[in-house]
Amino acid sequence: MNENQTNETLKPIKKHRISSVMKSLSEILFYALIGLIIVLVVLQNQRPDEAKTLFDTSIFYIQTDSMRSVMPRGSLIVTHRDDPETLEVGEYITYYTKINGKVSIVTHEIVEVIDNYEGNGLAFSTKGVDNDEIDKEKVYAANVIGEVKLTVPQLGIYISYIKENYILSGVIVILIIAFKNSASDYLKELKKERKNVIDL
Repeated sequence: MNENQTNETLKPIKKHRISSVMKSLSEILFYALIGLIIVLVVLQNQRPDEAKTLFDTSIFYIQTDSMRSVMPRGSLIVTHRDDPETLEVGEYITYYTKINGKVSIVTHEIVEVIDNYEGNGLAFSTKGVDNDEIDKEKVYAANVIGEVKLTVPQLGIYISYIKENYILSGVIVILIIAFKNSASDYLKELKKERKNVIDL
């Protein structure tokens, strides 16, 4: 070792910086989750005859068993409207159709692509995966809301409950945020007290 070399004292690594970053990340994730739930509640479609869309994306709640093996009742699905010309057999689409004379929204599997059905343009034959028969009505491209891009089992039930009980849900969210902030303040005070004891 060189005698002329001086030793430098290593400065303490400030662990609180890491904990501060982790705390900030947890705060961001917490409020991002709250924001995501709000978006899902606002966008989820519950009316059987009208679809809400944002940037050609819609959110629906599966309420029947015709697709139960791939989309169980209560699932939340996210659809996006692409060019209908790109849709293929085996893909799942959400679309407008008529059931008992009323406009309804259905999600079924494409079983046939028809280039020019009865001279009225592109259409699709559809079928519920767990149904025995193909749907009687053909689906014209113009009536396709979108292709299913994401399915989350059971989530639709919870989002629907929040939407139907929005006042109670809002109160619960406020209480959770208040509890979180109170707990955070308490931990800060506790940390200060411990630091003061150590300094003494």
